[in-house]
Amino acid sequence: MLTGHPTLVKSIPKVLQAELPKAILAKTQAKEFPKEIVEAAFDMFSSALSPLKKAGKLGCLLFQFPPWFLPSAEAYARMELVREKLPDHHLAVEFRNWRWITTPEKERSLKFLKEHAFSYVVIDAPWIKGWEGPPAVTAPIAYIRLHGRNRENWFKKGIDTVERYRYLYNEEELKKWAEKVKGASNQADQTFVLFNNCYENYGIKNAKTLERLLQKSEISLRRSMNQSKYE
Repeated sequence: MLTGHPTLVKSIPKVLQAELPKAILAKTQAKEFPKEIVEAAFDMFSSALSPLKKAGKLGCLLFQFPPWFLPSAEAYARMELVREKLPDHHLAVEFRNWRWITTPEKERSLKFLKEHAFSYVVIDAPWIKGWEGPPAVTAPIAYIRLHGRNRENWFKKGIDTVERYRYLYNEEELKKWAEKVKGASNQADQTFVLFNNCYENYGIKNAKTLERLLQKSEISLRRSMNQSKYE
């Protein structure tokens, strides 16, 4: 409901259902809702998260917009609403349509995210030509999300969702990402890297590999700095 994805009407809180038009209540799923209902949903969402935020245990709120969320005045207005309704949160935006990350729209969208303090979600995903999105940092928190590279399953219909993420990155692929993570962390106060290739334990295995590569790189950097200090 907050990002424009289809929403199960029966899963909407009853206090909001009571205010929905009959035409929406008659549907199993809906994508369009009255603005006042969406704003109320934002308020309930923020309220539910307040204990985590007060305890200092809330990092970013990820807004993953659907593939049909295209660059337009309406799309930018939706993101402005997100920021307006969640003014005190760290927000990260993930686009799932290539138009957002190609020139000239890329420059406009990244500028918009920076102006509104959104973290651009740097992604590795099957729908991107060359797999990797631009490694841009638009806020104090850098956010990187790796979905796998199973292009065949990503676009296949009639399969379990988990099969779309059935991809185990090899070490060479993760070495490239380790460099991108380091580059992002040099521009940010805090960096999150999330593996969404959630088939069996693939994400966990890849996260451990990336952790090892980053630790190895850090050790090499310290050795290089110590050597330079004495030369």
